[in-house]
Amino acid sequence: MVTFHCARFPEGVVHIRTDLGVAVTFHDGVAEVGDPEVAAALLRVPAEFGVTRVAAVVDAVPDGAIRDVMAWVDGDRARAARALEVELARGDRARTTLIRALEAMTRDT
Repeated sequence: MVTFHCARFPEGVVHIRTDLGVAVTFHDGVAEVGDPEVAAALLRVPAEFGVTRVAAVVDAVPDGAIRDVMAWVDGDRARAARALEVELARGDRARTTLIRALEAMTRDT
């Protein structure tokens, strides 16, 4: 899996046609591509689209249900802080229930 970032269109969904005739959909400026030919084609997209390859993140915060994020955090304060940062970056789509739970885990006692 190769992750790409689209700087020009960081929000919403952007369909970029590759020379293979495949539409790559970016969500919040990010797309994950499993096909090596499509990934190679994305690297040839004109510069004005601002598409770049993102270095692999080995231990990324899951992008899913609250229960998935909390299972990944598993009581680890550092992971809770990372998950909170990711959730806050969602802006208007941030989930307040998750934010409250993560803030409680990261507070100094």
